[in-house]
Amino acid sequence: MMVNHWPLMRRVPPSKCGKVGDTADPHAAITCLACREMIQNKVDAHRVESERHTAGGPNAEFFRKDSEYWRRVLDQK
Repeated sequence: MMVNHWPLMRRVPPSKCGKVGDTADPHAAITCLACREMIQNKVDAHRVESERHTAGGPNAEFFRKDSEYWRRVLDQK
C-alpha cells in the first residue's frame, strides 16, 4: 500500500517518515500518520494562537484562516 506524505521540499516525502515507493502528492489525501499528526498539531496551535489575540485583529484573523486551511488539508479525500 502506497502512503502519501505532506511534501516538504521539492515534493518528496519527509525523510523522517518517507519510505521507498511512498508519494508526496500535494493534491492527494495525506495518509501518513506522522504527517497527519504534524498537521493536526499545527491546526491546534494556530487555533489557540488565534484565540489568544484580540478578536477581529489581524493576527487573530491570520491564525484563524491558517488553521482553517490546514484543517481542509487534513479533510481532503
